[in-house]
Amino acid sequence: MQGQLPEGQSQARQLSEILGIKPHSVYRKLKGEIHFSVDDLVKISDALSIPLGSLLDDHTSVYSSPVNLLAIDDRFREQDYKYSAKPVHDIFREAGKAANSRFTAICKSLPLITYYYYDWLMKFAHLRWLYFNTRSFHPGSLSEIQFPDEYRDVKEAYTEAFTTLRRLVFIVDGDMIRNFTRELLFFRKISCITPQELRYVLDDLQDMLATVEKICRKGYGATFRQEIQVFCFDISLYNDIYLVESNKFNLGIFYAHGFNPTLHKEPQTFEVIKRWVESSLRCSNFICGAGETDRKIFFEKQYRLLEEFRNQFSWSDLMEVRH
Repeated sequence: MQGQLPEGQSQARQLSEILGIKPHSVYRKLKGEIHFSVDDLVKISDALSIPLGSLLDDHTSVYSSPVNLLAIDDRFREQDYKYSAKPVHDIFREAGKAANSRFTAICKSLPLITYYYYDWLMKFAHLRWLYFNTRSFHPGSLSEIQFPDEYRDVKEAYTEAFTTLRRLVFIVDGDMIRNFTRELLFFRKISCITPQELRYVLDDLQDMLATVEKICRKGYGATFRQEIQVFCFDISLYNDIYLVESNKFNLGIFYAHGFNPTLHKEPQTFEVIKRWVESSLRCSNFICGAGETDRKIFFEKQYRLLEEFRNQFSWSDLMEVRH
């Protein structure tokens, strides 16, 4: 916060104007006598353009273990993926047995679970995991990625467990597609994706976007008993945050780059993140429901962003595809 506040003015007075409270109360918060509330952090994030995820990471009242990236050998990549995915699968499976279970995802781009129904998106998801989780990663073609039986078993068990959850709440960034295409462009620049493969991924992305739009119209998923709510919010996050709630347990699941799960079971951590989620929901536009104006505007924007990205290819890329 100090780096973002103008110099030559009282920091406490500046923060008091942002938060709408007296400078004396700000002094007490800065000294640690009383904690900043989640709503305080949201206001500071908006006013000073500081990612809310950064404020939460540094918030002294939140106990948060760092996410450790896996350092694994080439021969055991898929086995370690299976190992890292198992805790999440088990959580979904157990939560699905409870009548009041709810899954909440706050996402910069696309919820991880949506990838698994599309071959090229799944390949791209695995490519990202390999890049961020292995020291021995070597750039190669997306087409070269092979899924062993162990990997497919995890995927099928994961998606099956996910469908047992009763209520799904997604809070997605208003620039969802732009954020995703930036990731695609990064892997294109390091030669992990060819122009033709990029088009395959974009085709899957367009199909998935149409499917998500249909779900938003209906308000339920593959089964009628699975209620789905989708909200649009302008988010600046480093990590996506997933929460699972049921009458058996409450868990916050944090993902580094969407894949490495660290489970935070500390009640204090969960309550802080839960309050932040509730604050985000209050500030969001509901886009799941028939005839909703916000839904139409949201998806028109996502389709437009996707077409803009398609048109960004250079002539050299187009010639490479033709040859």
